[in-house]
Amino acid sequence: RGIRQGWMLALCFVACHKAPRATLPGPVHATVTGEAMGGQLRIIVRCDDVDDHAEALAAALAARGEIARIEALATDWRPEGEVARLNAAAGGPATAISPEVEELLRRSLALARATDGAFDPTIGALWGLWDFEGHRAADPLALAERLPLVGWERVELAPGAARLPELGMALTLGGIAQGYAAQRALAIVPPRWEALVDVSGDIAVRGKWTIEIQDPVGPRGQSVGSLVLEDAVLTTSGDYERGFSLGDRWVHHI
Repeated sequence: RGIRQGWMLALCFVACHKAPRATLPGPVHATVTGEAMGGQLRIIVRCDDVDDHAEALAAALAARGEIARIEALATDWRPEGEVARLNAAAGGPATAISPEVEELLRRSLALARATDGAFDPTIGALWGLWDFEGHRAADPLALAERLPLVGWERVELAPGAARLPELGMALTLGGIAQGYAAQRALAIVPPRWEALVDVSGDIAVRGKWTIEIQDPVGPRGQSVGSLVLEDAVLTTSGDYERGFSLGDRWVHHI
């Protein structure tokens, strides 16, 4: 989650869909919450005084708008999204993409190369095999049929265009777009204010913030520790946010 190359720290035991609790020493702050990019959204802007609250709230709302704009570009489940259109054209000719999506895809492929495929944006081909709400694991035969469609090396990327060479291949930028959106949203907030942007556990902050770490085996809200972030970015993920018990196994999205 997030543009993670060179500036993000992965903590696999931290909640990825639960917004962190942030310590707010300032007397006034403007907060916007909701849902975005498949998880919870929180934007907090610290103000100098009450007179700035309305303007700070407007900045937080503008930051939320920037996240919505990026989600519309990078989504793979809305048919009008660029990534969704690219997936729909798999096996056919190259599809035109914006410079922003091109850069996200370029960075995703660089991460895939650097991790030898541990991070792979083509796992979109496997979506739907697991049903976390219905507590259904992937059928082994169906999984075996789709696995050959996963392979970041096969993505064809050129200036202004991309192509998936085989029908059934599918990209997902969820592992990188959330962090990118958090950073872009933070940049929308005027620099005179400190701010925190959390997009489904991908967190970008300006100023100093204390982030409490969810205990992965404890009750909701129980902290196992905390991190102090200052002008930094953090990405988090936790297997307890999307998972279920199946016999003696814990099946999860990580």
